[in-house]
Amino acid sequence: MARTKSRGSTVFARVNAELKEDATQVLKELDLTMSDSINLFLKQIVIHGGIPFDITIKKD
Repeated sequence: MARTKSRGSTVFARVNAELKEDATQVLKELDLTMSDSINLFLKQIVIHGGIPFDITIKKD
């Protein structure tokens, strides 16, 4: 029996329209889709055991 690639799971998220467009343009230059970038991000979360960058509150 031939194996077929699973389409996977769908993620829905609300994002700022301008932010999405800006990110899409950058991803296009990198030859990545939004789905590719989300999958990369999620894989990095698993590898790092958390968010793969520091999240801080800027103190004035």
